[in-house]
Amino acid sequence: MTEVKKIMKQIKVLSLFFSLALVSFLLIGAQGCATKGFVEQKVRPLETKITDLSSQVEELKAEDTHIREELARLDKKGIVKKLLATHSIMFGFDKWQLPEQAKDTLDQIAQELIAKENLAVFVVGHTDNVGPEAYNLELGQRRAQMVAAYLLGKPEILPYRVYVESLGEFLPKSPNETYEGRSINRQAEILLVETNLQ
Repeated sequence: MTEVKKIMKQIKVLSLFFSLALVSFLLIGAQGCATKGFVEQKVRPLETKITDLSSQVEELKAEDTHIREELARLDKKGIVKKLLATHSIMFGFDKWQLPEQAKDTLDQIAQELIAKENLAVFVVGHTDNVGPEAYNLELGQRRAQMVAAYLLGKPEILPYRVYVESLGEFLPKSPNETYEGRSINRQAEILLVETNLQ
């Protein structure tokens, strides 16, 4: 939710500017000198920016709710105390081999797991909707397992701290109607959590 807080701060600042612009407009208007150009140049852009930022906040809140609902569904053993971070490892079409550029992210996650023994990860494999459902479930599983295998390659990380699941093409991260949406769905999502495990 840190992104939401940043945007909320921007909205507060813009609201202040908007209020000042509105006061200026009213003062000028009281003197009979207000122009349509002043409103279009000063007030309308601030109004539009505030509306756009408010929309972004709603989208981020919806995404945060989705992630928390997914985590609640995954946490079958009731071990999760708090969601700390989410990461996405992207894959090419019909690929499950771990991309080279993903290793920096996974090394950072591994360091966090090694530093704190009460942390764990849920790795969820996703795919686009091209191909049969059964194949996509298997593909999602392979993607998640590749991520898990990399993390478990560190001897300090024990298997009980890495949970793997495939959703295949179900519960997509983005609509599959566009090329961009399908690209986003070719991923393994990593949920880093604090647990009650010791």
